[in-house]
Amino acid sequence: MSKILIGNIKGPRGEQGPQGIQGIPGPAGADGKVDSHSLIEFEDYERESSPPLPGLEESLTKIQSNNSIGKLISYIKAFNMNVSSFLKEAVTMNKLANNLDTTESGFALDARQGSIIKAKNAELENAIGEINNNSNHTEAVIPITVENNHYTLTTQYYPVYKNGFLVGSFLIQCKEPTDTYTIIGKLPSGYRLHGATYYFTFDNEMGSSGRRAFLYVNYDTIGIRSGEERTNYIGAICLPCIKS
Repeated sequence: MSKILIGNIKGPRGEQGPQGIQGIPGPAGADGKVDSHSLIEFEDYERESSPPLPGLEESLTKIQSNNSIGKLISYIKAFNMNVSSFLKEAVTMNKLANNLDTTESGFALDARQGSIIKAKNAELENAIGEINNNSNHTEAVIPITVENNHYTLTTQYYPVYKNGFLVGSFLIQCKEPTDTYTIIGKLPSGYRLHGATYYFTFDNEMGSSGRRAFLYVNYDTIGIRSGEERTNYIGAICLPCIKS
């Protein structure tokens, strides 16, 4: 008798049938609230396997647009890390100069230098105060005009310091010049020269070449020599004086 072995043989797949009726909805899921017992996963960007730290602007944008609490915390941390890095660079915590000589760019002055600067300012203020105390600002300009047969001397004296200096502007008018010094006048009353005799040279008022006029001051006496007839000479001198 002949036999036929029938095994696990699949026939061709038939066409898909129509969609069945929708089933009954399942029970509602758990409430999505986050409390102190919730476990939230977020990226701290400090592990070796962490992805690259997003930039400051990207972090802020993600914070404003993400609804996922985990991603929100991740980008808040990234934002804070960027701000912290920025502040460290802004205050140059690793580039402080504890001296007044550093000129290299990028360094900030160490706060310990504050007391040194304060002391130097105090020294300067004391020096300025001493100058102001010695200044003779209340004494008016002293005009003096003297003459003899050879010269006329018109002078404006400016007292600078008590027991200090006299600054004077001089106009010498030559009438009949002499080759030797002729005494013509004195310093303002109460002033005398501090030190040896001082000599000064004056050019004519036009600045042209020619004979110059010479003036000396000895103690409190002024003398003039040389120059050209009917010629004016101008100049300014500073005399170290003692005021009695």
